[in-house]
Amino acid sequence: MDNPERNFSIAPALTALLTISGLVTLLAQARVRTSLAYLALCVLTSMWLLLLGTRRNGTLRAEHFHSNYLFFVIFLWFISPEIRRVDDYFNGWDERSFYTITPLACTLVSAIGWRLRGIGRQPAVFIALLIPAMVLPYVTGLFVAGTMPATFALANWLAPIVFAAYLATNSDAYPSFDSSLRKACVIGTSLMSFYAAYQFAFPPPWDIFWIENAPITSVGLPLPGGFRAFGTMNSPMIFAPVLASLIIYIFFIRIRFKVIILFVATAALLLTSVRAAWGGLVIGVALFVVLRLRKDPTSVWKPVAVGSLGVLAFLAITVYTPYGSKLQDRFDSIGRITEDTSFNERLDVYELGIRRAQSSLGGEGLGTIGTAQALSESSDAETAFDSGLLQIPISLGWISGSWYALLLALAIAQLARGVTKSADPAMPCYLAILVSTLVQMIFSNRLSGPAGFFFFLFLGLYACAKTYKQHNRPLNSVGTGHL
Repeated sequence: MDNPERNFSIAPALTALLTISGLVTLLAQARVRTSLAYLALCVLTSMWLLLLGTRRNGTLRAEHFHSNYLFFVIFLWFISPEIRRVDDYFNGWDERSFYTITPLACTLVSAIGWRLRGIGRQPAVFIALLIPAMVLPYVTGLFVAGTMPATFALANWLAPIVFAAYLATNSDAYPSFDSSLRKACVIGTSLMSFYAAYQFAFPPPWDIFWIENAPITSVGLPLPGGFRAFGTMNSPMIFAPVLASLIIYIFFIRIRFKVIILFVATAALLLTSVRAAWGGLVIGVALFVVLRLRKDPTSVWKPVAVGSLGVLAFLAITVYTPYGSKLQDRFDSIGRITEDTSFNERLDVYELGIRRAQSSLGGEGLGTIGTAQALSESSDAETAFDSGLLQIPISLGWISGSWYALLLALAIAQLARGVTKSADPAMPCYLAILVSTLVQMIFSNRLSGPAGFFFFLFLGLYACAKTYKQHNRPLNSVGTGHL
């Protein structure tokens, strides 16, 4: 049996990322619009890596290409928004940029790598059956919202599911996925967190340009220290939940410079000022402790360490930056939640949203609310909706929404079975990330778009790891691997 801890080179994916991003950035500075070229090059690279892996299934060569495809796609979600901002800064604001759909398209390419013989296994079958839940809402959205908003919304909901099914049906490639995931998460978290800290203090002109032009109102002022950090992603509301999931994952693997990475990442998360992600991180860490206490009582020191890092980051930001008073106010508002403006506004959203959900059994359709509305011709586009839970019955309807929720619950329940008895810390780690993300659905939708991609990334890897463990020797990769 092959060693599940073996290291896989990410040189092809890294070379492709550096070449493509470097090329389009240079062309953008030369006043050449590059969004279509970026889309084409990334899709072709994704297909190349995936096809090479699929044609050699069952071999180490196949795992090498699967590993590179995973790394490539994850990093596209990390860097595409930032490259778009550079392009827009030099070439003018592009409301419908191809940069937005590039990560979605490359994620959907994963359908090529589905192994049909694995679809019938649980929980892969539950994940795959989430796809039919999108059919009726999409058709409804075509008539209500229009072709562009409905199709973009469909891609945001569908791509993460397709990717999770790809991971779940390629269980024999789990060692390569695990190796690639560690590298992508560590490098990506480090890059985004350090950049977020720099961005907050010395915002580059393209980020200022984005704040001034993007259809988001809750970021803040385009001034140093005057906005909520969003790193290389489009907004703090996207950056924060993704970063919270990555912090939980990095916290439970053994890597060099772990303390430094966690400290900077925690500080970056605080600078987003997204309280839902703060709470999700705390719940995720706490859940891991509960799940692992029986098997590894010494793991108690880990949440204490990460909590200490959070306190240190909070104190550093409070004492040494102008943002300290604002951050203190955000923490204080948790204690007086009924007086908080955003809390009361969210209560109004829930009250109105429940009425909307009750009025339509079939739902309003995909593209009627959320970021996809930015593609509509409506003058009162509803691009922000402060409830992920209500977005399911409103967009998907009660029929499709119930189907979606039931199958997702069955998939997670099947994966969670026996997690407290598992000696592999990967299992409770993945489960903690999933629960951490789901609790944030009270505030915003975390099951589609970038946040949805990382939710289903860990769901698919959870299914992949569990199937691999059932058919091979026990895993011990998370927590012991090194970069």
